[in-house]
Amino acid sequence: LFASRLTDAVLYGIASRRPGISLTQAVHLTRMMLYEDADSCMLRLIECFMESAPQLLLQLYILLSQPAPDGVVRLIAQYVSCGTSWLSLAWCLTAYQSALRNSRVEKANLRCLSTVFYFLWKAGVLLSRLLALALLADAFRAVWFAACLGVHWVVAVACLIHAGTTFCSARPNTPTEIIFDLVLGAVYCFDVINIREGRSRHFYATCYTVFGVENLTFAVAWFFRPWLPGVVEVGLARRPTDTFDRERVGVFPRWSLLLGVVGAFVLGIAMMLSYYRFAHPSHYARVCFESLFFFVLFIYYLVF
Repeated sequence: LFASRLTDAVLYGIASRRPGISLTQAVHLTRMMLYEDADSCMLRLIECFMESAPQLLLQLYILLSQPAPDGVVRLIAQYVSCGTSWLSLAWCLTAYQSALRNSRVEKANLRCLSTVFYFLWKAGVLLSRLLALALLADAFRAVWFAACLGVHWVVAVACLIHAGTTFCSARPNTPTEIIFDLVLGAVYCFDVINIREGRSRHFYATCYTVFGVENLTFAVAWFFRPWLPGVVEVGLARRPTDTFDRERVGVFPRWSLLLGVVGAFVLGIAMMLSYYRFAHPSHYARVCFESLFFFVLFIYYLVF
């Protein structure tokens, strides 16, 4: 499907440059090329999150649950691999946003500054989310990890079906659209994509409030798990190994990972606010006082 959409985009682009066609035909073919490119970016995004995100989550889990490997080169290689996967996920979201705006005549395209802020926004939110999920997997048994992620996925799919996507068909809630919503719900386990027209600040405020509460809960539960033997005895948490260290995880102090979850999320939200305030392509987009006040209070709650 991805290859088909990408091939169609290339063919439309070539056809729009043929000599002898009218300006109206060239505009129509160019617009069709941009539509196909946006669809192919969505498919690439889904593929990236269905492959790279679970692999990165597994890598982080291994780094957290296993002793640090011998040798600096091997350690650096592991962290470089995680870093490139994380940045590729953030760039995939940025590329989709750029392609989507390019395909809409009424939407202004992303500028360089807009792209930078949007990329940093997604990178911060993704880092916090992936690290929080890895901490949850490290602290608790697999069944509880699957239950938490499964509940989030079910709620995300229900919201998508209620919102009514029209990616695969002109009408919402068709069988193909429901299948698409089921797949897109897996992406929503890591980050969100606004699929509705109109102002998006309320959508992002709601979604990132849920993400922030979940991330903080997972990180705090992981941090205090060594001092709560009761949760191990009743079968909720994983039993610590003989090499378990309450103070350090690999090469990092234990508190630094908790701070990383909170700090990355705060950075992502700050970049989101900066994007809408200073670099939004529409120029007139501004963060309303109520939304800004809400996020300031929420960030204060997370930090203090």
